[in-house]
Amino acid sequence: MTFFKRLFKPKPVEPDLEDHDDPEDSAAPSLPQPRPTPKGVGDILGEMPDEWLIRENVTIDRMTVDYVAVSPYGVYCIFEPAKRGKVTATPRGLYVNNEKIEPLPTDVTGVLKPLRKYLGVPLEPIMVFRDSEIMGTEVGALKIFSPERLKTHLLFKVTPVHNDTELREVLKRINVLQDEAKKWRY
Repeated sequence: MTFFKRLFKPKPVEPDLEDHDDPEDSAAPSLPQPRPTPKGVGDILGEMPDEWLIRENVTIDRMTVDYVAVSPYGVYCIFEPAKRGKVTATPRGLYVNNEKIEPLPTDVTGVLKPLRKYLGVPLEPIMVFRDSEIMGTEVGALKIFSPERLKTHLLFKVTPVHNDTELREVLKRINVLQDEAKKWRY
């Protein structure tokens, strides 16, 4: 074979295994792909490392905290309100869709003091808004985050503030609260 024949020799073609005459393929319209569901607080907390222990629906004085995250790096009360939309956190207050939430939801402000007293450790309150546009990060001591920002905030805690004995006592007290709440729930 001459040089030019080798240069212009046709390359082998892969066989087309799809049946273009199949009426089912041509009749089926392409469906839009569903949007992935954004992660919620429970999903995010479920991805935390093993040293994080999560308790849901911790109730004291008939007020409930959605999640309590216990770790060597701190104890966090996490609230997940149903409201969504444009969230603005300022030193003057919390606004959702330009409506001031005042006073701060009682499930946040009312539950922290008795829970802090009962557990005997400092608590960091966090409110997490799903599917929301968030401007600002705090209202007083209350942090305002999206679920993704919550994960970043918790994972960047690297300095232990609690020892194992303190954590065991906190968890034991939380379990007592959850057991007591089961007795009066229907």
